Amino acid sequence: MANAKISPIHDTTTPQKDPTFRVYTSSQAATYAQNRGAYPKELYEFILSRHAETGGQFTQLLDVGCGPGNAIRDLAPHFDAATGCDPGHEMIVTAAQLGGTTRSGAAISWRVSSAEELSQASGLAEASVDLLTAATAAHWFDMAPFWKEAAALVKPGGSVALFAKTRMYSHPENPAHEAVQKALDDYEKDVIGPHMMPGNWVLRRFFADLELPWQTDPSQTAFDEGRFERYKWNDYSLDGPDGKDFFGGSQVVPLERLYDLLSTAAPATRWREAHPEDTETERDCVRALMTRLKEVSGKDELRLTQGLAFLLFKRAAY
Repeated sequence: MANAKISPIHDTTTPQKDPTFRVYTSSQAATYAQNRGAYPKELYEFILSRHAETGGQFTQLLDVGCGPGNAIRDLAPHFDAATGCDPGHEMIVTAAQLGGTTRSGAAISWRVSSAEELSQASGLAEASVDLLTAATAAHWFDMAPFWKEAAALVKPGGSVALFAKTRMYSHPENPAHEAVQKALDDYEKDVIGPHMMPGNWVLRRFFADLELPWQTDPSQTAFDEGRFERYKWNDYSLDGPDGKDFFGGSQVVPLERLYDLLSTAAPATRWREAHPEDTETERDCVRALMTRLKEVSGKDELRLTQGLAFLLFKRAAY
C-alpha cells in the first residue's frame, strides 16, 4: 500500500500544552497505565545500544513526561538510579504506586515537574544525567526551554533519546487489509482529526516537525548537530529484519482490547467531551471504529502494530 500523506490542519510549530493528560483523575491515570502497552524490546535495545556506542554511561536515567511510568520501569534496570517526571499530579501518584527499581535495587524517584522546569523540580544536580528520555511525550514540550533544561542536566557526552509510538498500522495478513488500514486512517483524519492539537500532528508525522536544539531561538549549541540521529519504522512498511513483519513485531489484538487502547488517546477523550450524548453508545467515536473494522474484516481481532520514531541527541563533551 502506498504511503498515505496526512497533512497537519494546525500550525505544528506553535507550542501548545496538552489539556487532557495533566488533569487526569486518579482513575483515568490508572486506566491509562493499564491500557497503554510497553514499547517493543527491540526499540529499547536499539536506544540503549546507540547510547552506549556513542559514549553514554549508565549511572543516572531521567524520563520526562513519564506519565504512570510504563517506559521508565522498563529502562530503569539498566541504570544505577532513575527519576521520572511528569506535570500531571495523578500520573505521578499512579507511577509511585506501581513503583519500579533500578539495577542497583534503588527505587525509581518520582517528581511532579514539567519538561520546562526540570532543573528546579527534578531534584537532580547539574550535569548529572547520563540518558534523558521522553517516551511519546516530546510533542507536548515547549522545546526551547526544554532544550535549555536538558543542556543543564545532561552530562557532557550524555544522550537525549526522544522516542514515540506514532500511528497504527494493519498487517498485510489481515483479511481486507487495505480496507482495515483505510478505516484506521479515516478515523484519524476525519473523526478525531478535528480534535487534534498541534502536538498530535507532530506525533503523527514521526516528529518530523519537532524543533531541534539548533533550531530554537536562541540556538542551543550544547548538543552536537553533527551527531544527531533520526530513525523511523513501520510507516506503511514492514521494517522488521525479515521483511515479513514490522520492526518490533505485531500483535493480534481483540477489538475490545483495541477499544480500550484507543479510548486512552487524548483526541478521543476530547471527542467524547464534545459529544457527551454519544459517549457509551454505538455512535461513540471509538465504538463506531470497532464496528467498521469488524464489518470490513469479518474478524473480532486484527494483527496490528504502531509506527515508531526515535531521535538521538548527544551533549557536546565540553
